[in-house]
Amino acid sequence: MGLGDSGPASRAASGHAHAQGGGDGDAQQFGPVVELMLSKSIVEALNKPPFNRSLTLVSFDALDAPALLQSLNDVLAAISPDHKMNLREEDPEQTIIRILGLLRVLKYKPINPNVNFRQGLIQGTKDVVYPLLSWLLQKLPDLLKRAYLARFLQKIEVPPEILQDDEVQSVHGQYEKLLADFKELHRKVETMRTSGISAADVKKDIASMEEEKEQLKKRLDRMRKKLDTLPGHEKMLAAARALRLEHERADTLGQSRSEMRSQIGHIEQRLQRVGEALQDARARAFTAGIQGLLSRVEEDEKLNRYLSLEKLPQALREKEK
Repeated sequence: MGLGDSGPASRAASGHAHAQGGGDGDAQQFGPVVELMLSKSIVEALNKPPFNRSLTLVSFDALDAPALLQSLNDVLAAISPDHKMNLREEDPEQTIIRILGLLRVLKYKPINPNVNFRQGLIQGTKDVVYPLLSWLLQKLPDLLKRAYLARFLQKIEVPPEILQDDEVQSVHGQYEKLLADFKELHRKVETMRTSGISAADVKKDIASMEEEKEQLKKRLDRMRKKLDTLPGHEKMLAAARALRLEHERADTLGQSRSEMRSQIGHIEQRLQRVGEALQDARARAFTAGIQGLLSRVEEDEKLNRYLSLEKLPQALREKEK
């Protein structure tokens, strides 16, 4: 059977199986930890689209061999729709031949060569089906593409003696050319898909922008010619520029005004807190006779009152001039 990359859970299962030693393949089983890892990854994948099963670890573990093989066949059918069927209506030997044929196309390689893969598949044993299911589900997007391409790229083997016929040789040459053409077209399609950009759409957008650019250019030229015919158009342009500058200055002053109002609000809040502190200090000074503290608080109040009621409003008025 062809080679295939195993997923993380499958590789873990392989290492664990080898660690347990060789012997009869049918008797070799996973450890419970590896089996749980594989079960968890399989259940999570089967509960997602396109399968949308409602499995739990307990219900999946309870599947008997026929039900486990049916789940395997359902995954294979998602990869290659012609494998969709009820296994109870198919001869078991034919089932194994069909599944092994697809696994060759998908390039699956059993993770443990000491296990009798074919016999384990017939019996639906977990040490064969679990790693296979995990590998299929982890690589599902790639396997979908591989199975699709295999329908068109699997070569028909023609015996050399039959190829001696000129007509057969000509048809076979056309067949191989069509295969090569298909590969090249598929490569180009994949490149366009991954880029996310359609060449036709890009050309259309460029043509549309070029047309819009020309229209704007013509409109601008007409407006310039019309403006040149007006008397005093230079003065009008100068006035328009001055007006734009005044609008920008007004926006700047409006922003400065907002900032100053915010500062006045903060100072007024501070003045209120100082006033409250002054009243408290006066009360304490009256009872304790601390005149120095009262004087400092009064000075702070005078300073804050001057800033909020005189200094900042005067600065605001000068900005607005």
